[in-house]
Amino acid sequence: MVKSVYLGHSGHRVDLLSYAVSNEESTTFMQVDATNRGDTFMVGNDSCAGCIPAQTTTLNKLISFFKTRAAILKFNTQEAEIKFFSRASAGEFFSDVDVLMIQMEWVLYPKRFVEFEADRRRVDRFLEFFYQRGYEVYDPRTEQKLSSDWGSWPFDVMFKKEGLPTDHLFHI
Repeated sequence: MVKSVYLGHSGHRVDLLSYAVSNEESTTFMQVDATNRGDTFMVGNDSCAGCIPAQTTTLNKLISFFKTRAAILKFNTQEAEIKFFSRASAGEFFSDVDVLMIQMEWVLYPKRFVEFEADRRRVDRFLEFFYQRGYEVYDPRTEQKLSSDWGSWPFDVMFKKEGLPTDHLFHI
């Protein structure tokens, strides 16, 4: 991400913060897969080989770092989004910052949360965080609006604020 911002000469338009977003502030450790950086994930302690320390914080605590009050968010947190997109840890952020779009990897949710009713309800509550704020869900590859059946959603999803013109959906 840092390299892309640097090569694109867009540092004046992008805020890069070195925090792991979570539902609480703490110190945790990240296990890094040397062959697949996208498979980096948080672990509870430093007992794994190659673990690096990371500070976690909530979205609410990041408000003061934003130079502008508009944002596009991209998350790839291996299904941890279900923990931190809540009123307690992100509600104030979404009230103060105009979040136009949120893109996230969705592939793990249908695989891990459909078997049990309690897990399905947990995902439904998670999605209510966005629906209550006027977001619609799209496939970022096809730009098609998705049905309410989240178990059939594609690998990635894009939450877009209702009323945002379609021509701005993927070309900002």
